[in-house]
Amino acid sequence: PLKVSASQIRNETEDATTETAYTQELFVTDDETADKDSAFIGSAYHRVFESITLDESVTQIKEKINELAIKGEFSESVAEKISAEKIFEGINNQELKKLLDGEIYHEIPFMLKVPYKEIVTQYDGNEETVLQGVIDMLVLGKNSVKIIDYKYTSRPDYIVKNYSPQLNAYALAAEKIFGLKAEAYVLSIKDNRLIKIK
Repeated sequence: PLKVSASQIRNETEDATTETAYTQELFVTDDETADKDSAFIGSAYHRVFESITLDESVTQIKEKINELAIKGEFSESVAEKISAEKIFEGINNQELKKLLDGEIYHEIPFMLKVPYKEIVTQYDGNEETVLQGVIDMLVLGKNSVKIIDYKYTSRPDYIVKNYSPQLNAYALAAEKIFGLKAEAYVLSIKDNRLIKIK
């Protein structure tokens, strides 16, 4: 393809049936009953994370959730299911804090021309493609770049399987742009785990 989004790379590496199964598992509630708002909750959490700083209190986070709901970023019913406490725990995750040893940037868009086989390893052609995406958080250090992506799921096994291609693409882009080694992590919001992907 002439252009590929980093978040769609898993479509290139897995068949649709398998991906659908993963997606359904990611949004199963604790009582194993699908919630009609589940598909929107992960996006809403992501929107809150990109709207706050890393030093905000639970009260400030609650205010931000209400503000975003009033603006129509997500519905009131979804807002009620967003836990300010979970977000506070996430931004105060001790493993995450250890990674914040450089300049911190949020929601960094990129577009980069790369050989397609560098992002889809099963491909053996020589065509180039334009890789584009938006990195949730990027920490630019002296000797390395760290990428942190936010996901709302308590199933880290599915995170690794579903999102490794996306995070590896982000790391590839960062390495080519900055000329530094890149590491990639997922902050799993629901269970406050930091999962290393690369």
